[in-house]
Amino acid sequence: IAICMEPLCDSDTRCIWKVGGCRGITCHLFANQATCDQHFDSCRWDNETHSPAQCIMRNCVAHDNEDDCLQDPAACLWDTDVNPNGNCRENKCNVDSHAACNALSPCLWDIKVSPEACRENQCTPFNNLTKASMMQSCNTRDTCHLKDQSNNVTLCEERWCSGYAQESDCWTDRLCKWDNLIAPSACVDTYCGKYENGDDCAAGDRECEWDPTHENEEHRANGVPDQGVCLDKRCSYDTTGCRCMGHDGCFWNMGQCRNWPLYNMTNVDLHILV
Repeated sequence: IAICMEPLCDSDTRCIWKVGGCRGITCHLFANQATCDQHFDSCRWDNETHSPAQCIMRNCVAHDNEDDCLQDPAACLWDTDVNPNGNCRENKCNVDSHAACNALSPCLWDIKVSPEACRENQCTPFNNLTKASMMQSCNTRDTCHLKDQSNNVTLCEERWCSGYAQESDCWTDRLCKWDNLIAPSACVDTYCGKYENGDDCAAGDRECEWDPTHENEEHRANGVPDQGVCLDKRCSYDTTGCRCMGHDGCFWNMGQCRNWPLYNMTNVDLHILV
């Protein structure tokens, strides 16, 4: 079977465009670790079983179908994110420690599972595509979003709160809220959670307030735990009609700032059967 076909050459991790054609990657030709690491998905630098060290092919890339891939004892993954036809590759995040996980760029430490574990980030593979393809692919994945970085680069990242499958777990994280207005209901990021420090939270938006008493769970997962979360402000915090009416979702009534969606709910009759 011809694995490296021209139309999919750039998206197949087993292939490389060379000398005017699509060629299979032969890892042993990469003479140093830097060159080997450029083909991380297919090759790895081995200084444990080879002396001197050399670049060798990863265990999983030889499989060209999903069944063989998933049955490999090396715990291979069948990846259809970058190549719609699928690639078999190793799990890049097969490490046990929090620190080791955060040191691997394709990985994230998942605190939403028990026990906590290292897993692959679902969205960062899109960052290997061209900018236009990355933005299009990122926007079509509900769990991903585009996020501007400090160096003026836009990357595709996981939505933090999408990892909570249960409503009870979602509400325990102050960066998240359970949205019953979408179908199916899901855990979504709060509006103000995008502000990551007190200064940006206080200056960035009148809808937000900084609470220094709660730990930022996303920062903890990234290995930089700190206190403080930017919260959506409650209507009751506004004490004047002018400020209240400028606050989204609030209205001024009888000297108090009320939450309009809650205030406008229909009455519910409660019947107690004895």
